[in-house]
Amino acid sequence: ILACAKHFAGYSETQGGRDASEADLSHRKLESWFLPPFERIAKEGCGTFMLGYESIEGVPVTFNKWLLTDKLRGAWKYNGTLITDWDNVGRSVWEQKVKPDYVHAAADAVKAGNDLVMTTPGFYDGAIEAVHTGLLDESLIDEAVARILALKFRLGLFEDPRLPDEKRIKAVIGSEDHRRVNLELAREAVALLRNDGGLPFDAAPAEAIPGSGDAPARKRIAVVGPLADDAQNQLGDWAGSSGQVGWMPDGHPRGMITTVLDGFRALAGDGCEVTYARGANVIDLVPDPEGEFYPDGQPHPKIGVSAPVDRALLDEAVAAAREADLIVAVVGDVVQLVGETCSTATLELLGGQNALLDALADVSRETGKPMVTVLVSSKPQVLPRSIVGDSGVLAGRCNDPKSGAGSILWAPNPGMEGGQAIAEIILGEVNPSGRLPITFPCHAGQLPVYYNQIRGQHGNRYADLTQDPAFAFGEGEGYTTFAYGEPTIVGGASNADGTFAQTDTVHAEIALTNTGRRAGTEVVQAYVGDVVTSYSWADRELKAFRRVTLEPGETATVVFDIPVCDCTIADADANRIVEPGEFELLIGHSSRRDDLKRTTFTVA
Repeated sequence: ILACAKHFAGYSETQGGRDASEADLSHRKLESWFLPPFERIAKEGCGTFMLGYESIEGVPVTFNKWLLTDKLRGAWKYNGTLITDWDNVGRSVWEQKVKPDYVHAAADAVKAGNDLVMTTPGFYDGAIEAVHTGLLDESLIDEAVARILALKFRLGLFEDPRLPDEKRIKAVIGSEDHRRVNLELAREAVALLRNDGGLPFDAAPAEAIPGSGDAPARKRIAVVGPLADDAQNQLGDWAGSSGQVGWMPDGHPRGMITTVLDGFRALAGDGCEVTYARGANVIDLVPDPEGEFYPDGQPHPKIGVSAPVDRALLDEAVAAAREADLIVAVVGDVVQLVGETCSTATLELLGGQNALLDALADVSRETGKPMVTVLVSSKPQVLPRSIVGDSGVLAGRCNDPKSGAGSILWAPNPGMEGGQAIAEIILGEVNPSGRLPITFPCHAGQLPVYYNQIRGQHGNRYADLTQDPAFAFGEGEGYTTFAYGEPTIVGGASNADGTFAQTDTVHAEIALTNTGRRAGTEVVQAYVGDVVTSYSWADRELKAFRRVTLEPGETATVVFDIPVCDCTIADADANRIVEPGEFELLIGHSSRRDDLKRTTFTVA
C-alpha cells in the first residue's frame, strides 16, 4: 500500500468551507497550523503527496515554487512523488484562468516538480508541444519519470509485475479480520455527547407481578429515522454507491453491512421487540440546471434538494415511539451532502429530519420515554433546539441538557459494523469512549468555532448568541465517572533553577481515578499554552493524549512527556520558534478550560 498525504497544503480552510475552492493563506498561517503535520509525515517517508486546488499568495499550488520547491523538496528534503488532484493542470486554464493554454500549463506543472498529472487529457499534447517549442526542457520530464520508476522499484513491481489477485481479493477484503477491526474502531470512535440518564438501556423484559401468573412483559425499542437502516450512507463518501466507484453501481454488498436497525435486532434479545419507521426523507435528487457536463467533459452529478416533510412517514414514527420503551432516532447526512463538490451552505439537518426530531422529543417529554439521537454524519451538524436545548441568549452555554430531549451519540461514518457498535453502546454492552476531534457549533453563524483560535476576540459572544459551541473539541462521555488530581511537573529540567531548555522534555504526571461503578476508558488530554507571546497565538493547543482504562475505584498515574521544542509559535517571518517565558500545562477531560487542571513551567 502506498501512502498519500493530501491535500497539500491549507486546503482544509477554503473560502466558505467549500470543496475545490480558494484558500489563499499567508505563509505564516500555513507555517503555524497547516504545514507541521505534512512536514512530520514527509520526514517519515510518506510515499506521495497530492496537491490541493487552491492558490498560495496568488499562485496555484500546482505551480507554487515556495510550497513545492522551497518547502517540500527543499527544507524538508522530500524525494517522494507529487500527484496533482483531478484536473489541477486543466483547471488552471479553464477555471482559474491563470494559464493561457495547455502548453503553458503543462510546462509550468512539470517545472514545479509534479510527477503524476491526474486526469488532464490536454496535458499530453501540451507537454509535447512545450518541449518542441522550447518552453519545457525534456530533462525535467526525465526527472519526473525517474521518480515514478524509482517508486515502482521500491514497490517491487519490476521483480514481480503483479496484477490484482481476484481470488485473494475475495478472500481478504471484507474478511472476518477486517470486520473485527472495523467493529473495534467503531466502538472507540462513537462519541456519547450527552447522557440524560437513560443510557445504557436495559432491554431485558420487565418482571411480572409476583403471583399474577403473567409472563414477563417484553420491552420495545423504536428505531426510527432515515439513516436507521441506510447501509450505504453509513459508509460515507467514496464508498460503493457514492458515484465515484463505477464498478459498484448498486453500492457495497448489503449483506456485509450491519445498520443500526440490524444491530438492535441482533442484540436486543427475545425479551425485547424492535420496531422500525423511516420517519422522514432527507433529499430528492434533481438534474443540475447548469447542464449534464462540466467544461472539461466530466458529468455533473445530480443535485440533492431538501425533501419536504412527509406527514405519513412522520405519523408512523410518532406512533412507533409512543408504543416503545426506548426511542432511537438515527439522522444525519447522505453522501450527496458530504461528497466532493457537495458542500452545503448550512449545517442544519435537511429534509424532514428536524420535524421528526421535534415530534419525537415531544413524545419523550410527554411520556417520559428515554430517547437517543444518533447522528451519523461526517461533519459537525447543528441539531434542533428540541434536542440540544436552549439556555437563552444571556446564558454562558448555548445548549441546555435540562430543556433538550434525551441523549446524543455522534457516529462519524462508522463503517460496515457501525450499526452493531452503536447498538452495543446504547444497550450497555460497550462503554463509549469516543471523543470529538472537531467542535460542534450551535449555529453555522458561529463559525469558526474551533477551540484554538487566535487570542484577541472582543468579548465571547455575538449580540444574539454566545460564542460557546454546542460540543467542544475533546468532549465525550461514558457510563462511569473519573476524578482528576492535580498535575505535577516531576522532572526534565536541565537548568539549576528548574527552568527548561528548548532541548528538554517536560515530564508531567496526574492521578486519575474511576469514581463510578463500572469499568471505563478516559481519554486524558494534555494542552500547552504560552502565557505571553511576542506574536499573536492560540490560547492553548493539544500536545498529547492517553487512553486509560480503569476498573471501578482504581487509580492510575498518567504520565506525559512533552518536548519543549513542540511548544512553538510562528514569528512574523513564518519561522517556528520557542520563546522563553512561562507556559501553562493543562490536563483533563476536554479542551474546555473548566475541564482542565493547570500547572506551569518556565522555558529559559
